[in-house]
Amino acid sequence: MATKSPLQLVKDTFGTKEDLVKQLKDRLNKMPDETEKQFTKRLMRASNKKLLHLFDVTTKVYDKFGTKMDLVDAVLKLERPNAQKEDKPFKESLQKLSHARLLDRYNGLIKGARK
Repeated sequence: MATKSPLQLVKDTFGTKEDLVKQLKDRLNKMPDETEKQFTKRLMRASNKKLLHLFDVTTKVYDKFGTKMDLVDAVLKLERPNAQKEDKPFKESLQKLSHARLLDRYNGLIKGARK
C-alpha cells in the first residue's frame, strides 16, 4: 500500500487545512508583535507536512507534560538538578525554544541519564 501524501493525511484526519490551523493556533505561541489574523495567515502559508509535524510534536508535549511550561520545568530539573535557587535567565532562554527543540532536549537528557 502506498503511503498517503500530507494533503491526504490532513483531509482524512482534520477535514481541511483550516481545521488543522484552528487546532494548532491554541497550542502555539504567536510572535509578540503579531495579530491573530497575521498568525493565522502565517500558519496557512505553511506546508501540510510542516503543520502535521507541528501537530504531532505539540500533541506529544501536551499528552506527556500538560503544557510547554511543564516541559520547560522538566528540562530545567534535568539540566540543573542541584540548583539551590531558580535560574531565571536560563528558564527564560528555555521558554523561547520551540516545542520540538524542548522535546528533543528533554529526550537527550533522559537518554544521557540512563548511560
